[in-house]
Amino acid sequence: MSFKEVIGQQQAVTQLAAMARSENVPAALLLTGMEGVGKCFTAFQLAQVVNCCQAPPGDACGVCPDCRQIARRVHPDVLLIEAEKNQIKIDQIRELHHYLGFAPLSGRFKVIIINDAHLLNAAAANALLKTLEEPPGQIIFMLVTHRQQVLLPTILSRCISLSFKPLSHDALRQILASREEDIEVKSMDRAIALGGGSVSKTQYFLDENRLAWRDDFLARICALSAENFEDIFALADEISKDAENVEVVHYVLGTFVRDALILANSSDVNDLVLFHADQLELLRKFAADRTPEELVFWLEELNRLQSRLLFNINIKLAWEALLMKLVALQIKRDNVI
Repeated sequence: MSFKEVIGQQQAVTQLAAMARSENVPAALLLTGMEGVGKCFTAFQLAQVVNCCQAPPGDACGVCPDCRQIARRVHPDVLLIEAEKNQIKIDQIRELHHYLGFAPLSGRFKVIIINDAHLLNAAAANALLKTLEEPPGQIIFMLVTHRQQVLLPTILSRCISLSFKPLSHDALRQILASREEDIEVKSMDRAIALGGGSVSKTQYFLDENRLAWRDDFLARICALSAENFEDIFALADEISKDAENVEVVHYVLGTFVRDALILANSSDVNDLVLFHADQLELLRKFAADRTPEELVFWLEELNRLQSRLLFNINIKLAWEALLMKLVALQIKRDNVI
């Protein structure tokens, strides 16, 4: 495997290949961009490139022992650090410090890939910062994140940042074709639209049961009113009980409101790219019942909630407060009218 395996991220790959060819790969790289666009996969490709002794500089052969071990994620000089219970802890960074005390065993570089680096807790982030300030030789750090704004500014300042873009529809089709079998064109196109440039989200929405959940969720959101606050409490309770999918709930509602705002500001839907184009009738009704200013307010409140979800908050209470605030906005408008 090599950089040729990375689909749809030519700009980032070109930059990384140039660094590798010149043997000038920074000690700390920050790979940013939305979830599911190939950041972590590309990090492992770079690990192969810098440790492959058979391919020309800037590439990897994919067949030597180092390349094969890295591809299987069992190479002794390539370490992946991921969150445990939604955070990267100080003990993991302490173990990393011990790991860094030894020279590479097989390859030329030790490569440390910290996936979802925004989940570093405060103690772990400060411990990592000390290492980044004076990185040992023959070490490459790669911090992978879709929320770089959460990282300490001092960590950001010590990394060279590479941005990964949302994947095009053609790139997503190519990736899905290589991973999935017998996907109906209609199902694929609908999932690609909902995925918004992310492989992981696109694959998520290939599941018909998840699409049925989305349909039900959006219908309930559109039906919320001050006449029955029990619906708000029930919906918030259901969201809180499925904590692993809270981000998906936020994503679905955010993209739906975004689509409604586009419809509210344009009379020609044919030229628009909508996430929920298959729910056009529901979108039009939702947009017609609200002013553009209200829809902007919805998006602002969703963004505030997303920031709060990074901390240990009560998800049920947070969603109850959000939904009641949005319903109260409608009450205020109706009273004015």
